[in-house]
Amino acid sequence: MIEKSKEYLKIAKALLIAQPNIDTALKATEGHYGKFADFCEVINAIKKPLNDAGILIIQAPDIGTNADGTHNHVLITTLVHAESGQYFCSNTPILCAKQNDPPAFGSGLSYAKRYGLQAMGVIPSEDDDGKLAARKAEKAPDPNELEWECIDAIIAELAKQSDYRPIDRKKLAKWFLASNSKYPTTKDRTIAAAEFVMQKSPDNIYKESETK
Repeated sequence: MIEKSKEYLKIAKALLIAQPNIDTALKATEGHYGKFADFCEVINAIKKPLNDAGILIIQAPDIGTNADGTHNHVLITTLVHAESGQYFCSNTPILCAKQNDPPAFGSGLSYAKRYGLQAMGVIPSEDDDGKLAARKAEKAPDPNELEWECIDAIIAELAKQSDYRPIDRKKLAKWFLASNSKYPTTKDRTIAAAEFVMQKSPDNIYKESETK
């Protein structure tokens, strides 16, 4: 059940601004039952759009009361409009495999943080490795001077080895980083790097030349 402040028009308007910019949370973490969107991915999807609209995210554990009078651990997820103080909040149960076991509680808390925020933000999750690589590439820093020299050496080697031509030098660099976790820094491996690009890169990085 979602609770709200007495007045909520301003936070509702702010959420209306934020929601079109909230991204999917990518299932990029391997778990026992397959891939899932971890808390960092959920935060990456929602934090900036909400903050840009003036909304803060607050999560804190608390003790809830069940209908029969017993108590349980809950996580309170609150969205607060910074200017007005208006808010929406919701409680998510913290489910533990073992009672009075800190690691089990920590695991349950992690689940509650992730799913509570995902539900409040109406964030879908998507299993798309390609989109994850693209997101990493968008956030990556530009190559330094030496790294650009190595990228250019790879491009020169590609021109010798195939009938493929580059479309976008910067796009190639970003794709290489997303695929290898680092830019190339030594020119002596350019042949192998060029072969890797030809075999693995998508068509929007390299495509067959019109003139052979």
